[in-house]
Amino acid sequence: MKLKCKQFFYSLITCMLLGTTTWAQLPQCDHIYMDDYLTNSIVLFPGFPPFPISQAPTGNIYGYNPALPTSATNPALNTIQLPANYIGGITVSEVLNSGSPTLTFYCVTGNANNTTTWRYSYYNPVTSAWVNTGHNPGPAPNIAGGGGFLYSLNGGTGEVYKYNGTGNATLLLDVPGFTNEGPYDLIADCEGDWYILNLTGTNAPPFLRKYSATGALMQSWTVNNPNGYQSGAGFGILGTTIYVDAVVGTTGQTGMAMGTIGTTAINFTSISPGFPSTYTNNVSAFQVEEKRFYDMATCAGAIPALATIAITANPASICSGALVNYTSVITSGGTAPQYQWFVNGIAITGATGATFSHATNTGDKITCRLTSNSPCVTEPVAMSPVAVIDIVDGTPPKLEYSHDKYCRVSNTKPVNFSPAGGTFSSSSSGLIINPTTGFIDLENSAVGAYTVSYATIGNAGCPSKTVTVPLTITPNPTITISTVTDVKELCETETIELRATNIAGAQYAWGPNKYFERTLSEGQKVTANLFPGRNKINVWVTDVNGCIGTDTITLVPKPCCELMMPNAFTPNSDGKNDYFTSVSKVEMTIVNFTVFNRWGTLVYEGSGNKAKWDGMYEGKPAEAGTYVYHISYNCSNGVRYEKKGDITLIR
Repeated sequence: MKLKCKQFFYSLITCMLLGTTTWAQLPQCDHIYMDDYLTNSIVLFPGFPPFPISQAPTGNIYGYNPALPTSATNPALNTIQLPANYIGGITVSEVLNSGSPTLTFYCVTGNANNTTTWRYSYYNPVTSAWVNTGHNPGPAPNIAGGGGFLYSLNGGTGEVYKYNGTGNATLLLDVPGFTNEGPYDLIADCEGDWYILNLTGTNAPPFLRKYSATGALMQSWTVNNPNGYQSGAGFGILGTTIYVDAVVGTTGQTGMAMGTIGTTAINFTSISPGFPSTYTNNVSAFQVEEKRFYDMATCAGAIPALATIAITANPASICSGALVNYTSVITSGGTAPQYQWFVNGIAITGATGATFSHATNTGDKITCRLTSNSPCVTEPVAMSPVAVIDIVDGTPPKLEYSHDKYCRVSNTKPVNFSPAGGTFSSSSSGLIINPTTGFIDLENSAVGAYTVSYATIGNAGCPSKTVTVPLTITPNPTITISTVTDVKELCETETIELRATNIAGAQYAWGPNKYFERTLSEGQKVTANLFPGRNKINVWVTDVNGCIGTDTITLVPKPCCELMMPNAFTPNSDGKNDYFTSVSKVEMTIVNFTVFNRWGTLVYEGSGNKAKWDGMYEGKPAEAGTYVYHISYNCSNGVRYEKKGDITLIR
């Protein structure tokens, strides 16, 4: 946009100097300019294409504004006429080496049949006359101008010549894949880069290519022409649209086939109406007269120039902290581009060259700002993307677990490992380890000795490093609770001796505590109190490795309601066996206790747990002899029992 404004300003000055009519006909950057030819052909055989017998330029220049509808005045005839010895190759450029940005027309003049006579000529906007430069374009009459150069193309060979305004053009490049392709034309941009289009695809797949002023290929697009538009002899570019002169259907008129220049491809999918100033006339059954547009020209400033910058890094793979050399790669930087390098968004003092060296750490973001002085760009300031570089930590790795021996319980993880992002592995598949976190599944891993490895992330410039630690998984002790002696019957409220498997150096803990309220709950052997119901007793054994084994035993004692009665007693007050009473292993309640002599006389009756006969009857010692007793009682399980028998009283 800035370039167009400059051109408009200088064109306005020229207008003021030369007059409105002349200025209005000088090239404008929103137009496409074309020459036209008159061709006479004969029809040798019906149904076959006519055979040209004469073809000559008319000397006309037409200007077409794509922003306006095609009409009788668009394209419009320019008041500037081509020189009488015009051969072809119209283009738009400033007068080379003049210092003036005013745009004008260049072309090739001379004897069409003698290439040595061909010369570059231009229309002088000050004198309104054509000037022969005296400089030969080479055997290439199809020309383009931009960036202070003219380029000319030999369409039959693909040779491109370059001209700087000071001497004959010199061969720059033989374009690959452009022998006898079409259209025979070139377009140049403000930077001096030039474009060549192969739409026909006769000998090579269709393409549009962009070359630098030194002949280096800069970019290439594939070209798709699904409608089969037949190109003429020229093309032009305005913005991102490419135009080719083409025959419109069966009208015999010339129009503009159009395609949008994408990132990698161009699709020609539309065509303008035929231009009224072109035609095909059948003069007779054997003669055809055609008027067609051939060569085309657009100004270099019509092609958008974009200042861009990217960064390459060498080396591109490093350990954190290594020195990296960064190089800027720019387009449309102009003759004196300015640079400013940034690290993490902070401008680095003195880092204002095209290259930059920096000891780069993990997380560093290196960017560069370009300020272009090219007159071709509309936005002179461009910021690069962040430089792409593979950075890894590079420090020696560390790995530490809390122990080197573990039991097969729960999980464990490393208490320390660095740097982050590495990979854990084991010397054997028996150890189940998470490769990302280092967590070890102890419960499901196999018992054994292992080596655990931790490998850091590496790259081409910083190889991975590995650290290893030993780790052993030991079995948990196997524990079994058993009784110390062979007990045939367990009774409620009794005690029982238990023991756990004997493991050298192990520590034992028994529980719950209620079973050991009156006994010790530590040691391999213990005495436990029994209670009515299910008695669930546990033991935990910790071996010398800190591994814990456990076992549980469940004991269900009986009420043991068997009442024991003595078969004799001696009530002689000697403190030994003086009373006749019951003996029981468990707590019970005596409901009724009676004693009878051998004649059936009741000599004693009592109740309660303290009931007992002292051998007295009616206040006197009963006679020695055999007596009969009957006792009824309730056991702890709530059931009533009865017992009868004989008792001998001894005096």
